[in-house]
Amino acid sequence: MLVTAALVLAFTAVVGRNDGAPLCALSLSNAPGHPWRPVAFLTAVTALVPLAGVLPVADTYRRLLGEGHAQELGTVLLAAIVTLAAAVVVRVPTSVTLALVGAATGARLVGGDADWRLVARVLVLAGLAPVLAGVCARAMLTVAARIRLPHARRWVEYARTGGFICACGAYALNDGQKLAVVWTTALTDSPSGSGGTPVLPCLVAAGSGLAFAAGAGLGLGPAGRAWRVGVFAPKPTRSPTCCWRRPWRSRWVRSSAPRCP
Repeated sequence: MLVTAALVLAFTAVVGRNDGAPLCALSLSNAPGHPWRPVAFLTAVTALVPLAGVLPVADTYRRLLGEGHAQELGTVLLAAIVTLAAAVVVRVPTSVTLALVGAATGARLVGGDADWRLVARVLVLAGLAPVLAGVCARAMLTVAARIRLPHARRWVEYARTGGFICACGAYALNDGQKLAVVWTTALTDSPSGSGGTPVLPCLVAAGSGLAFAAGAGLGLGPAGRAWRVGVFAPKPTRSPTCCWRRPWRSRWVRSSAPRCP
């Protein structure tokens, strides 16, 4: 039981580091002196959406886990953590959901009852997601390039803030339910949460929120460097980070871009 609890905490922190930190790092320019604001907002939304009873995606995770108990959940989480750690070592971005789906499928193969139709549906949609997102981003950039608005910089800041809020909501509607199922299974020894106390949802929200926030906060620095240098690879003479001399360029997010002369 203690091993499973430790794995649940570690998995939640890994989720915060892998998913939450990059999302929050993108919005740090809107809160230069308060790096914990986006982390606190994302954590609150991620924890409170499942608490409000919005759980359509949770049923898919329950079906993937089957009737697994806490011991089987520990096996699944350990396999997912090892997979994510290997991806970090080779510097390849990956999805926590895909790692969890693969681990759950492997665990259920032992019993010979893997739901291949459900696994195939999850994988197909996961493959389509970056394609659809890329098409939408391209279309939006094309439209934005043809529109001339007064005070364009202000509108860009509004769009960035609104986009971050919407992204947090979308993340909570999907991955927040994943964390809720994992914590419910660990606390009640059942993916459905049967036999739990009335305060169980509050315990799940509090525990998952704290571990998620810790992982996201610790990952802000590496995530910020990856966005500004590793992903976009801006030219030093054109990079906006070249002239960022903000207070929040501290131990949280240390830019590796060259300084302006």
